[in-house]
Amino acid sequence: MADAELFEDLLQPILLSLHLRLTPDQLGLLERHYRTLRAWSARLNLTALRDPAAVVRRHFGESLLAAVKLPTVKTVADLGSGPGFPGFPVAVVRSELTVTLVESVTKKAAFLKEISRDVPNARVVRGRFEDLTDRFDWVLSRAVSITSLQANLARLTDGVSILTRKASVMKAVESLALHEHRVDPIPWDPSFVLLQGTFHVKHSLRERFT
Repeated sequence: MADAELFEDLLQPILLSLHLRLTPDQLGLLERHYRTLRAWSARLNLTALRDPAAVVRRHFGESLLAAVKLPTVKTVADLGSGPGFPGFPVAVVRSELTVTLVESVTKKAAFLKEISRDVPNARVVRGRFEDLTDRFDWVLSRAVSITSLQANLARLTDGVSILTRKASVMKAVESLALHEHRVDPIPWDPSFVLLQGTFHVKHSLRERFT
């Protein structure tokens, strides 16, 4: 089976579980991301996952859940984006957003620039997120440790979405001193969740998620 067909077959049950319908252009961009990731990973270790089903579930599925659950905002930063998760699929699905993919590793930043060529609302910043001076409406994170985030998030944003293990949620809430938070399980893997929270009383989750 060709990569494009395999990707679509593996993605379809995830889209159904999220009640998400993609346009042909959006599906094409995600499929290109998948093919490019597989091609580059043959030379560079962009992901430890090799099984196509695991790649689609863990990388694309979790990213699409983040896109669906993201509140109404305008600017988003994906800290430590790696090969583009969750930020790149979020940029594809939520074209009204400006999504900044922040990555300090040169080879990964080069990969991000390659996949983002046809996505005008995605921009790549090569560098450490600790050195960012911009503020964003919302921040995404998956591979960054809570300890690394702790000293930086409140100055960068008012709200955060973190893809993490269910067992780590309360530690994250306490360490980041979130004012409000909500937890959405990953439908196909309940041991992982999407944690979303805000830092300031004036920006409540209730207001942002309506």
